[in-house]
Amino acid sequence: MPEPFHLAWFLQGSSAQAWGEPWTGLVGTSWIVPELFTDLARVLERACFDYVLIEDSSYIGESYGASTAIYLENAIAVPRQDPSVIASLMTTVTSRIGIVPTFGTYAHHPYLLARLVATLDQVSSGRIGWNAVTGSSDYAAMNFGLPGMPEHDLRYDMADEYMAAVRALWASWEPGAVIADRESGVLIDPAKVHHAHFEGIWFRTRGPLNSGKQWSKAARWCRSRSRLMRVASSRQTWLAVDPLPSGESTSP
Repeated sequence: MPEPFHLAWFLQGSSAQAWGEPWTGLVGTSWIVPELFTDLARVLERACFDYVLIEDSSYIGESYGASTAIYLENAIAVPRQDPSVIASLMTTVTSRIGIVPTFGTYAHHPYLLARLVATLDQVSSGRIGWNAVTGSSDYAAMNFGLPGMPEHDLRYDMADEYMAAVRALWASWEPGAVIADRESGVLIDPAKVHHAHFEGIWFRTRGPLNSGKQWSKAARWCRSRSRLMRVASSRQTWLAVDPLPSGESTSP
């Protein structure tokens, strides 16, 4: 008997980069309407896909000619809408497929990220994953007020600590913390909600989350072209990609 296999769809942002081709329909204008994403989610769920991964980046390229012109004119990795909004749209029209937005560890404080993913997981009944990336572009870093990206190995040291902070916040609500006991009038058992008190080298957070815990143990996914085993403890899915030419990157 053949072994079962899993199917996933890699959604490259708004996917408008081929907008001038005859087979892409009206994506040059339809990328801005919600139906592009909700219709895709419905179709993938009907086709029994396991999940859709929403790729993202946080900058407009300008490596070629020190200009954004070629990227804007040809829709190269632009436009990109916020993946958390796209993910929430997709969850409202589906009930089984997993939705996996990309969030960079350099772009969100651990508390904000932990709360965002937990909330998405709650409202999707436990179908949210997280494609965690450390970033690679100095342009993206500058958009968040940083002088540039830390060097490669340091980014992964920081990501290890970032993951630990997020897990500590998710763990700040014990199982069974929400009791909703009408007789006693208690919604949440205070004995089962704790401060995280996470203190690291680069990140610190007090906690607890005010959003409550996630519905399930949300998937945490990472990707990298090297030091793969370093983040293996955080990986639940591996992404296989062909090597890119020197200097090119798909990370945010």
